Amino acid sequence: MKLLNDSFGFNIIVPLLHKELGKPIVKEHPPLKHRKCPYCKLGSMVTVTIFDSRGPPKIWLKRLKQHALNTTS
Repeated sequence: MKLLNDSFGFNIIVPLLHKELGKPIVKEHPPLKHRKCPYCKLGSMVTVTIFDSRGPPKIWLKRLKQHALNTTS
């Protein structure tokens, strides 16, 4: 698997896989519309980003925790 870790191997293997298997088709999801805004009860909430099963990146978690600490104080 070392071959896939460097850019040279990646640039060789991926085009070969695309040739054999075809390029993967990624479904585009339209923004999900949620309920009304919990604060003003007027505006509609819209999804900005969707995370996969791995969840948000670590930097997002750090920022959310920091934001929660700042808003509760």
